This record gives sequence, C-alpha cells and structure tokens, in this order.
Amino acid sequence: MVRVIWSKPATEDLRAIFEYHDHYSTHQAKLVLDRIMTASEQLEVFPRSGRMIAHFRRDNLREILVHRYRIIYYIRNDEEVEIIAVVHSSKQN
Repeated sequence: MVRVIWSKPATEDLRAIFEYHDHYSTHQAKLVLDRIMTASEQLEVFPRSGRMIAHFRRDNLREILVHRYRIIYYIRNDEEVEIIAVVHSSKQN
C-alpha cells in the first residue's frame, strides 16, 4: 500500500471547503468532506487511478474529481503520494 500524505495547503483547503458548506448546512459540509476523504483513500491502493492533468503533461501529477472539487496529487515514488491541493473544479490550473 502507498502512504498518502496531505500537504499543509491541502489541509487548509479542506478546512475552507468545510467552512464554506457549513455556512449553509453542517450535514452537507460533512458529506462533502467525507466524499473527498473516501476518494483520497483509494490512492493507497490505486495511486495512478486519477487522471493526468493534461496542462502539465506529467505522469506523476494527477487529479481525482469529487463533488465539484479536484483533488490534485503528486506521486512522489512507489511508496508515497502527496495531496497538494483540493480546489473547486471551476478554478483553472
């Protein structure tokens, strides 16, 4: 299994996403975060399951789309993946 590491900026992104949704509904905020976390857990077993980010053309820089959010991650090596950002899908690279 691959170790998934959350960068500090990605952790801050999660907090901001929760706060945004919590303003409208705590239940919805928890659901969105749960979906993001569940999707990120798949990287432990399938680190290349996300799609390559075409703009960068690098095999080790990928993303998973979850509930209008992009989980952007970097495959460091065969043992580690680092989630570097979680951004709304309307934001460009």
